[in-house]
Amino acid sequence: DSEATDCEPGPADAFDIAWAKQVLAHAARGMHEECRDSGRDDLWTVFDARVLSPSLEGAKPVSYEQLVRELRLPSAEAASNLLITAKRMFARRLRGVVGEYIAEGGEVEQEIADLREILSRARR
Repeated sequence: DSEATDCEPGPADAFDIAWAKQVLAHAARGMHEECRDSGRDDLWTVFDARVLSPSLEGAKPVSYEQLVRELRLPSAEAASNLLITAKRMFARRLRGVVGEYIAEGGEVEQEIADLREILSRARR
């Protein structure tokens, strides 16, 4: 009987999952603003199409070929390079958001690992 309840998310899991999604949303909003303010909508478009929407909404990732056409990029490699840059930007934003709420001396990387684990539970 306890095995069945171990698989069902409890209130603590629901809270953790909601919190993790809020942290990601906060980082994504900051990144979106940074991209818009710096005239790098291309970074946001590629990140949202290939990572964010598929991760948060279950959308199918947009193909690099479609992004090449949409953004008038020279190649799929150029789109891939934009994605690498965008992922780095998001990681920097996420570290900043996590750093805002952890206790002094806390480990940002451990908190990010915890976020990943929480979000993996949400997909089960």
